[in-house]
Amino acid sequence: MNHPKKISCLVLALSFLVSTGGSVAAQDDGGFNREYLKIQDRLLLQSGALLQGVIAAVPEDKLEPVSFESATGDTMLIDRKLISKIEKVDAVSQRYNDAIATMKDDAQSHRDMIAWCEEQERGRTRFRSQIMFHLKRIIFFEPNDRSARTKLGYTFLKDDKRWVSEAQFWGTQGYAKQGAKWNSLLHNQAEKQLDDRGDTLAVKRKKFGLWKKNLRRMSHREAVDNLVAIADPQLMPHLLNEFKDSNDKGLRAVYAEAFALARPTTSQAALGLVGAVMEDGSDIALDFLLQEDFNRKQVAGYLAVFLRSKNNREVRRAGYALGQLNSENAILALAEALETKHVVTPARQDSGATRTQGNAGGDSFQFGGNEAVSRVFQNEEVRGALQSITGEDYGFSKEAYQQWYVRNYTHVGLKARR
Repeated sequence: MNHPKKISCLVLALSFLVSTGGSVAAQDDGGFNREYLKIQDRLLLQSGALLQGVIAAVPEDKLEPVSFESATGDTMLIDRKLISKIEKVDAVSQRYNDAIATMKDDAQSHRDMIAWCEEQERGRTRFRSQIMFHLKRIIFFEPNDRSARTKLGYTFLKDDKRWVSEAQFWGTQGYAKQGAKWNSLLHNQAEKQLDDRGDTLAVKRKKFGLWKKNLRRMSHREAVDNLVAIADPQLMPHLLNEFKDSNDKGLRAVYAEAFALARPTTSQAALGLVGAVMEDGSDIALDFLLQEDFNRKQVAGYLAVFLRSKNNREVRRAGYALGQLNSENAILALAEALETKHVVTPARQDSGATRTQGNAGGDSFQFGGNEAVSRVFQNEEVRGALQSITGEDYGFSKEAYQQWYVRNYTHVGLKARR
């Protein structure tokens, strides 16, 4: 004699009963399995598993187990503690079950069933799987039914005079489905590479976090060596941001040395060293930039930006650095910065004199008012850079250096069009 099995909260070996939502599909041989198509009672378990079958009358006592019969004919008692939701077949679903039990298996009958499903409240949603099944039966009988084919996602190839499924059509075009969308294989590969890089970067940033956490225990040399070991091009933008945000001179020196030693060199590493040259006045960082690994033209471009600074100290510092780099491509920018105008604000002293300070970056004493004034500065460091690069001394004459550049760097023999 067979006895009902009782499922305990510790044993749920029901993988053969678990469904992902009760979707209905046509058999590969095109058969019409009425029992398979029938809507069944559903049990949603606390674990998230969904069981489909026949549920006997639900006991009023919530401590009593629920009797459940699976599609394979197994009957079991399920502890109510394991059950999250019970869904018995309602009147509308029962009418559907009754209809498919007696309907004919031909194209028109399946069209009629689709029409009936769509007429019910939320019919296109609740009977979506059933509608898809009936559409497949229609094209089984009438392969060229355009309406059914289109609703199933088929595309008609005029040149080949045949219908192909959505997957076949997009697959031949080099696309693959990702969620609800079809994306090109190249797009998917690019996204995967981005995801992989993101995962790799997350690991590297975690290593950087551990490095930063243990920083106090390390000497300067250990800190640099350990940072260089993880400071590859992918992590370098993050290091550059850390460098910019840090006010600790010792830590900034560690970052600067890592920028110099990490290989291959990157634009972020060059920007970090330029920042050390300009903000920290580091000649060591400038020496690093003179290494062959760094693109001097790129570095000169970064430094030339500071020639237009409102701060005269930055203008002078950039001029000095460009002179050390012997940057011929910066000649015109340097000529423009031979003389620069800056606003200075006098700072009153106890003696009654005022020392001018501010964007100019230099000091001088004045007597009288303390209103901000505009002054023209002649920048010796810029003049020295031009002398070093050109081999000529034209003083602070911008025009003279511009003419020298035209004579030496403009192609000869070109005639202007009239």
